Amino acid sequence: INNDSFLSILNSLDKLKKFLLDKGIEIIDLTGKKYDDSLNIDVLSVLHGKTKFATISETIEPMIKHNDHIVKRAKVIITK
Repeated sequence: INNDSFLSILNSLDKLKKFLLDKGIEIIDLTGKKYDDSLNIDVLSVLHGKTKFATISETIEPMIKHNDHIVKRAKVIITK
């Protein structure tokens, strides 16, 4: 894929994201966020590493919200 095609794809994704946000739909990638038991997510796997606190190391499926209500829980892998 060349640079022009890549930039075109990024532009289209930005437009799609804005459209969804205008409709109250938010797609949330939790990768890199601190894990907390109170998060409304599905943990698929727990990896053990040398971290000070549990972290979401990979988002398998993002969380989807509509008007701040969760309509689809995220599926994640955490490292602790």
